[in-house]
Amino acid sequence: MATPTLSPKAAPQPNGWPLLGNLPQLADSSRLQWFKELHDQYGDVVKINAAGRNLYLLNHPDYAKYVLQTNNRNYRKGLGYNKLKPVLGKGLLTSEGDYWRRQRRLAQPAFHRQKIANFGRIMVENTAAMCTQWQTHATSGQPFDVAAEMMRLTLNVVSQALFTTALTAAELQTVGRVFPPLLHETNRR
Repeated sequence: MATPTLSPKAAPQPNGWPLLGNLPQLADSSRLQWFKELHDQYGDVVKINAAGRNLYLLNHPDYAKYVLQTNNRNYRKGLGYNKLKPVLGKGLLTSEGDYWRRQRRLAQPAFHRQKIANFGRIMVENTAAMCTQWQTHATSGQPFDVAAEMMRLTLNVVSQALFTTALTAAELQTVGRVFPPLLHETNRR
């Protein structure tokens, strides 16, 4: 006796513009709010038309686990990752398939439970040091660049947590100077 095959239920989708589909909403800075509205209106799976390309918004941890872990070989990363390759190279973030698996195995020791527990300590120590500096600025009335300070904090935490070394002031300044244009160029592509 043959087993009947079931057609998958078509995911609901919002109305879109001719040719553009939902691309204007995806490009809007309030897209996270739009995603929430889509979830509220349509549920855990929503189909989005991005200028003829179908995207699916998954709003349930089980679905994310299925796509990212259980059945990950069935899915590919988006075209946006190809734009990151000239900047980031072919690494864990931008690679797929067997190469990605090899990269992941190499990186896995950095994310061991004990190392992750240490990340919190590194974040707290660096944030406390930054707050002390900010207090000095506040007391003296001396202005400072909050964005640059946050960049410095982030770079310090990442370098200490992932590479077990602190960047020197000169290294922080260099990375802080080249990173914003690099990020801008990546986003522009």
